[in-house]
Amino acid sequence: MKDAIGQSAQPAAHTSVANIGPLRLPIPDRCSDQYAAGWAFADALIRRECSHALEPDASWHYEKVAGFQARFHAEQTRKSPNPILCLVGET
Repeated sequence: MKDAIGQSAQPAAHTSVANIGPLRLPIPDRCSDQYAAGWAFADALIRRECSHALEPDASWHYEKVAGFQARFHAEQTRKSPNPILCLVGET
């Protein structure tokens, strides 16, 4: 993507989204706009401490759903002190 003077520019959605604000976790590189939209929407819900049990709208594009779900998964991984113990269980 090029800006007004022809220099390469990182899309603003990868670090901040209009009406949502700065993202807690940046959107992964090389993802579609649909994936980025789902990621940003989930990030806003997480920042507002909304339930992680929310389901994406049935009318969403599959890539938007994937971004939404990936962001919640990233948050669970980020909060887990040891992801292996969470998967296996404590002994």
